[in-house]
Amino acid sequence: MKRRCFDGVTIACNKVYVLELVEEEEVPVFCAVKYMLCVRETWLLCCRLIVPEKFERCYHAYCVYECDGWYAVRPQQLADHSPVDYFTLHSKNYVSVQYSVVQH
Repeated sequence: MKRRCFDGVTIACNKVYVLELVEEEEVPVFCAVKYMLCVRETWLLCCRLIVPEKFERCYHAYCVYECDGWYAVRPQQLADHSPVDYFTLHSKNYVSVQYSVVQH
């Protein structure tokens, strides 16, 4: 399944989302959704964790790296349901967030 609607919000595979905010500065941690699975009527997003190393002001984006291993999260666990921009420039990966995500 490449795309699915959960409680009125569409989540798609091969897109990057904000998973959570950490620290007082509210630094986002991202996840790249690779697969969606339904296990005993519970939907799970199978993701790769994407962690920021630093914020590059010139690109208005976080320089990031992808962690090894797989992570399973429920769609409701995402801090934001809008996909963010993921791009590669000069052999480095970046995630650009167009607005500030607020922790609930």
